[in-house]
Amino acid sequence: MERYRAYLQLTKACNAQCKMCDFWKNEKEVFERDHFFRLIDLLVSEWIKGITFWWWEPFLYEHIYDLIKYAKQKDLNTEIITNGTVIDKEKIKDSIEYIDEILFSIDSWIESVHNKIRWKSFIYKKAVSNLAHISELRKTLNTKLQIIIDTTLQKDNFDTFETVLDLAKEYNTKINFDPVQLIWYWNNREKNWLTLSEDESFILEKRLLNFWKKNSFYLLQSKDSIKRIIRYFKGYKIEDYCTSLNKDVLIDPSWDVLKCWGSSEVVYNIFENKGIKKDKLKMDQSCYSCWFTHVRDDDYFTGYSVTNDVFEWNTY
Repeated sequence: MERYRAYLQLTKACNAQCKMCDFWKNEKEVFERDHFFRLIDLLVSEWIKGITFWWWEPFLYEHIYDLIKYAKQKDLNTEIITNGTVIDKEKIKDSIEYIDEILFSIDSWIESVHNKIRWKSFIYKKAVSNLAHISELRKTLNTKLQIIIDTTLQKDNFDTFETVLDLAKEYNTKINFDPVQLIWYWNNREKNWLTLSEDESFILEKRLLNFWKKNSFYLLQSKDSIKRIIRYFKGYKIEDYCTSLNKDVLIDPSWDVLKCWGSSEVVYNIFENKGIKKDKLKMDQSCYSCWFTHVRDDDYFTGYSVTNDVFEWNTY
């Protein structure tokens, strides 16, 4: 199966202290701009279709704007995943034409709820300010930039998550819901902060299905995806394959290729291997550890379609 998307970490640092993540404790690493230029050149030669600048906070890397432009000039689809707080408003104006998609992590329209989840009092105001700025730039410059609000569902927002719809309507964005992950090597927090009780899971189920019924236009997800999230919070067994292992390359700043989204296991190093290992591209899909929507759903960004979904939803 052909790979489509490379996820490139520009830094292991983050300026938030999210309740579901410990990576903010990492030391900030600094790499030269040419270090990533060389990697992008290599990825282009390895038939990668798109590149995502992601974890932990990519805008902390000062040369990200140069990398965005460089990747786009190499004819790559470009995406950024950000908490939205450290975007340079002048630099982003000059870069926006080179971005296909930007995803803001915003967990509630209610400021106190979002700040509680991200553990910083400045998070909400800065994120929404930059969301508004980029939305206005898209309109003014008439670009086709896709803006997405990604909301992590958990104990603190299971009964208020719908409020992000107000942001989506105001700034013309799409919405993606992801369930909080409790098993990752980067999450050593108290699980009772995050897990839902049986009653809370029931409330979330009703709200999610009602949200999808009334507001599916704003959602990137199918009803099946929403049902997966409900099953996750109810503790059901995962029964559909992981697609990420066969369509994504996850690369850290040192060019190490990680096994998957939730593992610190290094499969190999691209620099030492002088490229992406062909014999490592087709991995075992029978991993049932996480419920990230990205690894179980269609990938609208690259056009990848899930073909191994073995669960019959009419039994739900």
